[in-house]
Order: sequence, then C-alpha cells, then structure tokens
Amino acid sequence: MMDDYWTHLRGGHNFMRRNQELIEPQGHATDLFTRWACDYLAERASAGKPFLLYLAYNARMIRSNLRPSGWQRCNGDNPESTPSGRNSWP
Repeated sequence: MMDDYWTHLRGGHNFMRRNQELIEPQGHATDLFTRWACDYLAERASAGKPFLLYLAYNARMIRSNLRPSGWQRCNGDNPESTPSGRNSWP
C-alpha cells in the first residue's frame, strides 16, 4: 500500500514501475491501474489468444485519498459529508 495514492510514495520512496523502469505518472493510483488494465485488455483482445488479467485494488476509500475536488463531485458543495451523504463513517 502507498502512503499517498496521488504521489505514489511509501515512506518517501516511489515504488511505481513499468517493468524495470521507475515512472512518475500523474493521477490517482486506482485510476492509473484501471487505465493500464484497459489498455492491456484492448491489446490482448486483438491478439486472439486467451489471457488472464487479475487486478486487485488496495486503495482505501477515506478522505485522505480524495482531493477536495473529489469530495465536491461526491457530495456537491459539502466536503464534510461522506460519499453516502452521512456525516460519519459506519
């Protein structure tokens, strides 16, 4: 797990790689992994051979993982409320 899913750091170190190459992509890790998985699916589908893609997300859905604009998308103008509209988590 990362300390911050926007900067992709854990303990101040970047662990994002594409094969052996260190990368610094922009965006939330979940969005990046999804985009890369979709690209892989499109590539493999055109090959006409069976394949397996397993993608497991590990980002927690808590306030620290969302930018303020994300809360506005979820809650309108109320950043104090949760995505479900309640004022606290269950």
